This record gives sequence, structure tokens and C-alpha cells, in this order.
Amino acid sequence: MRYDLLHFPGPGPLYLRDLTARVELAVEGTSPFDAIALVDALLMDRPGGVLRPGEAARMAVADRDRLMAQLHLAEFGSRIAGDRTCAACEARFSFDFDLGDLLGALKPSRDVERLEEGWLMAEGGIRFRLPNGEDERAGAAGGPRAGEVIALRCLPEGETEHVAKIAEIAEAVAPLVDLTLRTQCPECGADHTMAFNAEAYCLGALRARRARMMSDIHLIASRYGWSFGAIVDLPQNHRRGFVDQINRDREAARRTRRLG
Repeated sequence: MRYDLLHFPGPGPLYLRDLTARVELAVEGTSPFDAIALVDALLMDRPGGVLRPGEAARMAVADRDRLMAQLHLAEFGSRIAGDRTCAACEARFSFDFDLGDLLGALKPSRDVERLEEGWLMAEGGIRFRLPNGEDERAGAAGGPRAGEVIALRCLPEGETEHVAKIAEIAEAVAPLVDLTLRTQCPECGADHTMAFNAEAYCLGALRARRARMMSDIHLIASRYGWSFGAIVDLPQNHRRGFVDQINRDREAARRTRRLG
């Protein structure tokens, strides 16, 4: 899979290997650091690639966020659906939206001038850069001051007067797929909001399909006698292909027994 970075250390491509069960099983949670680890596990060292394995933390958060959304599109499709209970009338209702449409609608709302080595110049002469995974790690170490720590790292040294503006400016320049969506209860019309973070949602979806993945591994091992290690290193689409073929063979055998 090729993904084109829009921001530093791009613009330019990075290359990702096919998702395997081994990589999925290593996903421990839904935090930004789990996303960084996943991208590092998928990164390939290819000519022209702007990032190599071990460098995922250099990606701008906005680029990584969209990459995780694209991974969800590739693995699970574009429909995002769920259920909730209305707090006003206690009716249970469903909601859904299209992730592809959401990505297409997210556009920068602020123009900037691109400078050297990832620095940007916003209106008013504010010089800054977009936060990346390394900044998030530093922010996590800062505890309650995480936002301030990240903002300071995204400004030239000593220029602290714009700390309070950095998060807003960065979101306007490179919007995240991290939104509050609005819906209504179809029974009583009450308004509801739903927080949606594409990165966390994709990681959660990968973790949610582990039971099916382990069933696939067991089925292939039982049929072919392959080792666990050999099966978990299969690309996901190859693994599903073997499972589908085994199921077709089983169904054919059942039909033969019925007819015989």
C-alpha cells in the first residue's frame, strides 16, 4: 500500500506492507502510541519513501490520522455504524455515516506558507510546525501540561507568546478525523452528539476481529498442518482466501454426501 504524506517529512510517499495476523495481534490498545507502533510494523524501506521502519513517530499527527482512516477503509469499508440509547426517551436507535465522505469533506480552513524543514508561517507572522508522534510522547510525559508541552515544541525556541493558539491553528491547517458528530433520536427528535476518532476506531476494529482471526488460524492449521508462525505471517487477504477455499471444499463435500 502506498500512502502520500501531505506534511513534513513529506510531501511524498511512504510504503506499507500487507497487514498480517502477527501485526494485528501486537496491537495492544487504541492510543496514539499503539497507532505509531502499528505503522512502524507496516512501514517498508523502499526507494523514494519518506519514512522507514522505526520512523512513524516523525509523521504529523494529521497524516497518521488520515492513514489510519485509509487503513479502516481498506480493511472494513467506509460505513461506520453503531447503536445508542436516547437519554430523553430511552429508545434504542441506530446511526451510520460514510467515512469516505467524511474524509472528503475535511478540508483545511486556513492557508499557510511552507518554510524549510517542516516549518510553516501562518497569518500574523506566526511560525510553527505541525505536531507529530514525538511531540505526543513528550506531551504524555508532561502529564497535565501535555497540551502546553506539545505547543511549545511546535514553536521556535523562545517564542512562547503563541502557545495558546497553536492547537487551533494546527487544526485549521491540517484537520484531524477526530470530530463530534450530531444526530437525532428518530422517536422523539432529541439531539445527540457522538465523538468519533478515526485512529482509535480503526485500532478498536482490528482488536474486535481477533476472535475471527484466531478461528481462521485454527481452521488453516487443522486443514494444512501449518505452524502458527507460518499462518500469522500470511497477508490478511491470503489468510481469508485459504479460509474461503476450505469452506468451499467443506460445502462441496457436504453436497456430495447428500447426493451419494
